[in-house]
Amino acid sequence: MNVPKSVSDKPSSSGAWYSAYPIPAVAPTTIPTYTFSSPTLEAQVFTHSSFVPPFTSFNTSPPADNSSLTWLGHPLAQTLCSLHLTTYFPTLSTQAITDLRAALTSKPLHAHLCRLLNLHKNLHTSTPDKVLTSEKVLADLFEAYLAALSRDLGLNRFHDLYAWYHSLLTPFVHAYHNLYAQHSVAPPPRNGRQELAPYTSRLMEYAAKNKLEPPKFEFESNGQQGTDIQWRCCVVLDGRVVSRGIAGSKIEAKHCASKEAIKAIPAATEGDGGATAAVRRKKKEVFRARARGTARMQGPQQQQQVQALGPPPPLPPPLPPMSMPMPMPMPMPMPYANAPGTT
Repeated sequence: MNVPKSVSDKPSSSGAWYSAYPIPAVAPTTIPTYTFSSPTLEAQVFTHSSFVPPFTSFNTSPPADNSSLTWLGHPLAQTLCSLHLTTYFPTLSTQAITDLRAALTSKPLHAHLCRLLNLHKNLHTSTPDKVLTSEKVLADLFEAYLAALSRDLGLNRFHDLYAWYHSLLTPFVHAYHNLYAQHSVAPPPRNGRQELAPYTSRLMEYAAKNKLEPPKFEFESNGQQGTDIQWRCCVVLDGRVVSRGIAGSKIEAKHCASKEAIKAIPAATEGDGGATAAVRRKKKEVFRARARGTARMQGPQQQQQVQALGPPPPLPPPLPPMSMPMPMPMPMPMPYANAPGTT
């Protein structure tokens, strides 16, 4: 399948371009299965590092977990995916192949493939409520399973491993290729985190200048996992909700809500009786003029403000001069009765 140059030569806007899209709702026509010839290797694949086996004897060593297989499985998946992409799309640029491989070997997709193969149902762990809901654990399980297949088949049967991976990944390869073509032509609009970050700083500065409590940010998710998760942030300022923002992460939702709060603050503070900086500045000038004891102000409006404040309070009466008492003369010491030279 050849790809037009106008599509294949356009690099994506970022390495994580696929995070803006949900995982394609596709699946292979037949789910590939495999039966291990080594029970020990199969037990290692489905043993998580958190699993604590029941005590049998002191001479029994605990089973090996799948962490070493996960370390081997991730680069193996990248190699198989690279062979798959260059076979199907030989005219794609290096940048396009790199972007497609990043999507096809990402943690969310590997976790999705783990659920598709029902691998998580055989995983041994001591904390299933926490482990089986983690996308990283499920993605690591798929990578460990792929590495165990390679080790069980051996190098002489590498073509069998590639055929198994090919049948599993082919629908996702075509789906992500179509998404990549759409993304290259018209990327989805996303506000950069660096562009939105100053709005949160401006909101903090506004609260400090107006002697308000720091704004509170309340977060709520849509209950989804992975790339489907959305966070909503509400900005509470001076006891009321002033804005809301929605994004794929907490930080971006916070910045989006701060941007909307900055837009809403001028309209919300109109006619609040002197909360703006200009009114406070005039008040300071009036009080400084009263402290100096003069009313030489520019404009009749400021003179009326000084008159409305009234005359300055009178100064307290001066304290009477302090009189120092005369010092008392020191008495002369009396000689001792038996002192030398006395009679």
